[in-house]
Amino acid sequence: MIPGDIELLEDAKALQEFWGYFLFDQLEVFRGSEDPKIFVSNYLREEAKSRDNENRGDGNGEVIRPETVRCVFDYVTLIERIGKFVCDRARREFRDEQLRVVQVRTYFDFGAWMVRLLFIVDADPQSEMCFSDLLARIERIVTLEGCFAAQLMYINKRVQNIDGPSVRENYPFICKFPVDK
Repeated sequence: MIPGDIELLEDAKALQEFWGYFLFDQLEVFRGSEDPKIFVSNYLREEAKSRDNENRGDGNGEVIRPETVRCVFDYVTLIERIGKFVCDRARREFRDEQLRVVQVRTYFDFGAWMVRLLFIVDADPQSEMCFSDLLARIERIVTLEGCFAAQLMYINKRVQNIDGPSVRENYPFICKFPVDK
């Protein structure tokens, strides 16, 4: 290896470590049957192997591109920000008997980079409509503003039975946001 290549490789590793630090810190917000950190690490390793196979064909996959880590960080950060924003708006705009966010769940859809969030709420019909409008507005904003698309869903447990196994399968990670009331 040429000395300049070694420096570039070291810079890439430092950048990967820099964004990785923030990414794995960000993942502390999520819980699930599979550890979110392991899920994301597996994706990053597979992405590195795939790129390595395309570029050199040896399948070593040891170098994770910093751009990939940064993209995953931006994606996970957006999920957290949307979840926190929606929960905060619900707390400010509705009394508990009108609408209460019971749980927020997500799935990391790295294939399509779709921001998928499911809000399980306990809401009266009028508040449910306002909440639905809020989610639709946020979906439009995300689509217009960034490189990700959003699919924000909700289930009103007051009027709908919740299929727990299906929810856990489609949205395996629970988002834990601080509650300020």
